Amino acid sequence: MEVFANMAMQVSSNPNAHYKMSVYRLDAMQGIEAIANKGLPQNEAEAREWVKKNEARIRKETKPLVQSAVAGMLQAKKYKIDRLPAVVVNNRYVVYGYANVDHALMALRAKSQKK
Repeated sequence: MEVFANMAMQVSSNPNAHYKMSVYRLDAMQGIEAIANKGLPQNEAEAREWVKKNEARIRKETKPLVQSAVAGMLQAKKYKIDRLPAVVVNNRYVVYGYANVDHALMALRAKSQKK
């Protein structure tokens, strides 16, 4: 299962589910900017000094977020995701409109039973 959402969407699933779930927040880069700018002085000289002192921490905090955001954008492009939320099932089926994985699965089953 791959779930594509933004930071405002609460993604959920059955805690006893027997599937692996990856969640991609496609607007995560905005959160990264907020982390990088937190505590940044407004004065340019002070800001340069602050960046020198905090660069390692900022890199450490933002690296996993950047990796996840980039992976999510690549996966979204692969599946041609055009709106959120979206749940991809078995690398094949895209179900739109559900941030709850179990609801997306029910909708997919209902659609396939109609055919």
